[in-house]
Amino acid sequence: DGLIVSPLAGRRNLPLYRSLVAAGFPAVAVMDSVPGTAIPCVKYDDLGAGRMATDYLFDRGHRHIVFAGWHTELQPVKDRFHGYAVSHRASGVAVRPELRLRLPKVLVHIEESLAAALAVSSPPTAVLAENEMVAVSCLNGLALLRRRVPEDVAVMVFGDQVPEGATAIPLTAVSLDEGELGKRALGVLVRQIDKPGKSQPAALVETLRPH
Repeated sequence: DGLIVSPLAGRRNLPLYRSLVAAGFPAVAVMDSVPGTAIPCVKYDDLGAGRMATDYLFDRGHRHIVFAGWHTELQPVKDRFHGYAVSHRASGVAVRPELRLRLPKVLVHIEESLAAALAVSSPPTAVLAENEMVAVSCLNGLALLRRRVPEDVAVMVFGDQVPEGATAIPLTAVSLDEGELGKRALGVLVRQIDKPGKSQPAALVETLRPH
């Protein structure tokens, strides 16, 4: 009766989404919008999350913070980094390109990227991880480098869905309420199903505040 989809970056699937709209098939995007279509979207305020996390680290005395990005082509990750940069500017701290990690698609040997970042002058004292999988990989990489968390390097993460037992210590996280995201998306979808043929505004985007 309908579709809730988390769209990938790029334009290869755009004709498919446009055909759904043209057919009047009820659809809602989550996490990211589908540019160029009237598909409604429910997403997090990722820019706000990026600023919130970085402000938190600044408030605790950190000035050299690694942003560990994995799927850097995705708009939510771009927005989180943008929030990280906004927080730096507001705090009068320069964004250092060498502290922006672009990780390989397969998270192996992440310790090599971390070692390079830790070897710079004024090395980082904190890592801000794109998501839970990256955070766990960073913890493992730091352990291989014999760096203690949080004594030597703090680790913070976007999202609080770390599998139980995956980390030896609890992680500080920006909480992204996946249950509320699904509930909101389902509500939008049901309204479409209940009122078939009703046009959707092209800019319908609902954002959820992180906490």
